[in-house]
Amino acid sequence: MNPNPPPPESEELRRLRTQVADLNAALAAIRSGDVDALVQGDDDSVELYSSSSADRPYRVIVEQMGEGAATFSAEGLILFANRRLANLIARPEDWLIGRPISVLLPEAQHLDLHSLLSQEPGCTISAPLNFCRADGSTLPVLVTVSRLDVEASSRYCLIAADLSPIRLAEKALVDSELSFRMLALNSQDGIVLLDWNSGRISLANPAIARLLNRDASSLIGQTLWQIDAFESQPQAEALFRALQSRSSVRCDAMTLKAVDGCLREVEFVSNVYLVGEEQVIQCNIHDISDRKAAERLALQRQSEVLQSLQDMVAALVALSEARDPYTAGHQARVADLAVAIALEMGLDADLAKGIHIAGLVHDIGKFAIPAEILTKPTKLKPAEHALLRTHVQAGYAVLAPIHFPWPVAEAVHHHHERLDGSGYPQGLCGEAISLGGRILAVADTVEAMATHRPYRFCVGLEAALATIEAGRGQLYEPAVVDACLRLFRDKGYSLEAAST
Repeated sequence: MNPNPPPPESEELRRLRTQVADLNAALAAIRSGDVDALVQGDDDSVELYSSSSADRPYRVIVEQMGEGAATFSAEGLILFANRRLANLIARPEDWLIGRPISVLLPEAQHLDLHSLLSQEPGCTISAPLNFCRADGSTLPVLVTVSRLDVEASSRYCLIAADLSPIRLAEKALVDSELSFRMLALNSQDGIVLLDWNSGRISLANPAIARLLNRDASSLIGQTLWQIDAFESQPQAEALFRALQSRSSVRCDAMTLKAVDGCLREVEFVSNVYLVGEEQVIQCNIHDISDRKAAERLALQRQSEVLQSLQDMVAALVALSEARDPYTAGHQARVADLAVAIALEMGLDADLAKGIHIAGLVHDIGKFAIPAEILTKPTKLKPAEHALLRTHVQAGYAVLAPIHFPWPVAEAVHHHHERLDGSGYPQGLCGEAISLGGRILAVADTVEAMATHRPYRFCVGLEAALATIEAGRGQLYEPAVVDACLRLFRDKGYSLEAAST
């Protein structure tokens, strides 16, 4: 037994033994999977980060976060980084472990990072920064740093939210607003924006200023009823209330008054939409004064043309009936009855007007028939009857070149056709016969049978009505027959009254 005790270990030796023990423990922990990383600090200390201890559930949550997350030591060395953070900078996760947290940021923002770290325990500070990506680009992020003191040492937690979608949305909003303003400024239509609550004008483009003969700036801040452009203040206030209560308002014809008293006809269309969190009303005002003036002129010209056509038709009727005194008034009575039938069927007044004109001239082709045949007091021979039938084609030839606004010539051409094809001159069937022709066929038959002819006395109205009723669906259009029967039997229609 050695009586001399071993010399005491030096401080350096004890430190080395402690480091060897720590390294052996760390190596064992790594082999067993108890830790993810071993990080050496500036003071040669070793940090072990566990993944299999009690923090495993929290790490699972952190890995599923939509934001980047990391923890780092007081010296700024990254101890842990989740997959999202690695994706944000386009780096692998293990590249981050052990590196300074400052590698995430450009050098110009290192001072900003330092200010985030200079905080009291338990505090949380956020700041918009930029991350450096592997390809050299930068990514805008909102960084939040929290400091926690654990077992006499400090730890920092960093959360990074990608701001690029927000930046893109902000840019899109700015671009959209700029585009709108450019469109508004260059639009040929007047545009005003109103505050939804007060009705005050926040934007007025040059077109509305020209329309009202005012400076655009003089309109800003005023309400609709203060600009003195509407017929009355109550009208403007009522319009604003309508704009507030409905998401869209359209007025096809409205009159606005300029400063000089000039009245302008406009179309007014408005829509309500959100700008940020505020509702605004956009009013589009299209000047239609010139169009309305052109429409009025066109209507006047059309009225004059129609009057000329009617005068021409009257002259043709007078000429026709002068050669055939026995049928004087026949065409007028047929025209009146045809119109009454058309209206009873529910046809519009304009179409009925065209049928009336067709009725007035449906026998105009008789000018081509010798007068002795037209006025013959006895029954016509087959050859004479065949000649008489040619009046339909002759009438069509006269009327076809005339540009009526209705199919007058076609109706005249078809008024002796029958549904079963037994009519003339073309032997048309069913729908091939125009509606005007089908109406004239019934009206002509009733009038002809109910009035005298040179070669026979009339058979009477009831016999005429019985004839069309018997031919309903075979010779004559059912809807036309039904309307004609209602007129005479239910509504007291009279041929004599219609012709007076």
